[in-house]
Amino acid sequence: MQFLEESQIEEWCMEHQVALPLSEAECAVASTRFFGQAVSPRGQEADVVTAVLAELGEWDECLLWIDEWSIWPSSENWPAYYAERGVHGERRSLRVAPGHLAGGEDRDALTTFLRIVLENAWGAYVIPVMSAHTTGRWAHASHDEFVDVLVASQHGANRG
Repeated sequence: MQFLEESQIEEWCMEHQVALPLSEAECAVASTRFFGQAVSPRGQEADVVTAVLAELGEWDECLLWIDEWSIWPSSENWPAYYAERGVHGERRSLRVAPGHLAGGEDRDALTTFLRIVLENAWGAYVIPVMSAHTTGRWAHASHDEFVDVLVASQHGANRG
């Protein structure tokens, strides 16, 4: 797993023809909404992550871009998050390197980081690519306890 700074995220998105900013206006339809982020009882997050990643389909690379945190500080477990980053040799802060780039061998790590995002009630995008191009699908985890899997309109999917 690689950790990317904002400028590297933008470069990766341009290289893979991902139009920024990602927005619901770019979508033909929100294909699925999943609930279970930081809700009581806790523990649903792993099931939601499994469902979201299955809905996104196959990918060669997948970017988890955390763009919101500290909305619900009482639910955040920073030691667990930074411990997981440390497992991958990353010492920079989330603020400095909010991108988590997973290759095919990093599926378990992506699953773990996305689960942590949901447990902490953070906002994030999950952007898969196949053969160096966008798949036309992405997920948006909201700090408001849901995850949408979105499908780009033809126009949005082909912009670069």
